[in-house]
Amino acid sequence: MTTVASALESALRPIAYQLDNALAVTEGVAASSLQAAKTLLEQVTLQVLTQYDKEIDEFNSLLDELEKTRTELQTAQLSAGSSRETVRELEIAVAEKTALLDRLEARMKLDTSATALLRKEYNELKSMNPHRLKENLAETRKKLTEAIRLRDDLQRDNQKLRKDVAKLKSHTAELVEATLKLTQECTELRSRLMKTDGDVEPRYFNSQYKEWGVGYYLYVFGFGLDITQSDPDIHIINKELDWHIEVRCTLGVAVIVSVTDWLTPFYPDPTVNPLHAAWPDELNDAVIAKIRELCANSHPMLVARAEWAELQLLSEIGLSTKQCDLLAASNIQTLFDVVRREPSALTKVKGIGEKTAREIHAFCR
Repeated sequence: MTTVASALESALRPIAYQLDNALAVTEGVAASSLQAAKTLLEQVTLQVLTQYDKEIDEFNSLLDELEKTRTELQTAQLSAGSSRETVRELEIAVAEKTALLDRLEARMKLDTSATALLRKEYNELKSMNPHRLKENLAETRKKLTEAIRLRDDLQRDNQKLRKDVAKLKSHTAELVEATLKLTQECTELRSRLMKTDGDVEPRYFNSQYKEWGVGYYLYVFGFGLDITQSDPDIHIINKELDWHIEVRCTLGVAVIVSVTDWLTPFYPDPTVNPLHAAWPDELNDAVIAKIRELCANSHPMLVARAEWAELQLLSEIGLSTKQCDLLAASNIQTLFDVVRREPSALTKVKGIGEKTAREIHAFCR
């Protein structure tokens, strides 16, 4: 027993020594693992020695019994009066003892393999490099401390930013209120300005009137006019509008434009103001476009009707072929070409008198 214990202790002493050295330089999880390994080594050593003592005793007892059995067997064989049954029983007993001995031997091999497993675990712990683990642990603690500091700084900055955002929201609300007030004042001032000075279109129109070159400007004023006229075929809608258009020229003459229910301009009688007869065609087109623009929100149905009329050919609405041909000769081809003109303007078409002109105008309306 002493020899076996000494041999086992000598075999495990390097392992215990290295575990003690590793424990001296580690801490934390690695140190706990090493301490557990050392404790396990001591427990296994004690168990191996205890089990070895027990099995040696059993082995010696079996040897004694085996020797005794062999003696009995020899005695039985020498005895002439021994029966075969006795020999058979002794052989069975020997077989049983031999099987038990084999089991004990297998258990001893199992205990030896446990020691090998312990050595393997130790080697794995050793490969973890306790010094490096200690350095990693210190570095991790340093990083954790820095992360906590950064978190605290971020929390303080976040609180400060939240206070600043609250102040900015309050200031923004004040600015929005002030902006709304200024917008209302600007709208009111623009309304006043539109009433007094109007809003001039940036485009400039030129034409020749008698011996003078004349320039025309298109003005929009922000108040409506109650304009009427005597022609029953012309329906003026200026009283429905909160604006009116005025065409001014470089001769110092201005013409107020009436607006029909077809959103076309209606000008004063040429005998009263012959100036508009010399207007360029692009000025008339600009006036029509401005009327539609200003009526887009207040009279959208009239705008849609006027645009529809521009696409309707006279030949498609029921006029006679003769009337269509006469009108086409004067470049009057669509429904809008008729309604944009006064009935008197249709009398200028060759072959159409005043009565026919009014009939055509009334039919197209």
